[in-house]
Amino acid sequence: MDEILETAFLMYDNNTGILEEFPLYRSFNIWLTNGKCANLVVLYNPENRRKKFLVSDYLEGDDIMRAWKHRWSIETFHNDAKDLGMGEYQVRNGEGSLIHVRITIAAFTLLSLMNKVSKKLFGKITKTIGECSRAIKEILILKRNYKSRLFSG
Repeated sequence: MDEILETAFLMYDNNTGILEEFPLYRSFNIWLTNGKCANLVVLYNPENRRKKFLVSDYLEGDDIMRAWKHRWSIETFHNDAKDLGMGEYQVRNGEGSLIHVRITIAAFTLLSLMNKVSKKLFGKITKTIGECSRAIKEILILKRNYKSRLFSG
């Protein structure tokens, strides 16, 4: 696949700055099995050989990349919220589910902030919310000096 991307396609420079980690892209018109026209954007980074394929039946080129960039933060939040238990909770009424969602969002926000200063808190850099959560559990359960590490100025 990398050879095809490097030789067969005339890739355009991504000078829009929308997705900095993918400097090359190419947009194509494709047809779905139902005969409807759609747009495919191939993003490519020749340095690390990473590629992404984005498809939309109503957006084109740069608009697809902008939508994906905004959507990606929602996807990562959704996955992290499921890791924090949002998908496993059962309630009897709507108020209970709202309370649970609010608590999950508060936990996500706190873990996001702690993840940014993970080197200072845990002595190692955590890359994900789940890794940060496990590091906190390790400190709280296995180590007795958690108060001085978590709450020191």
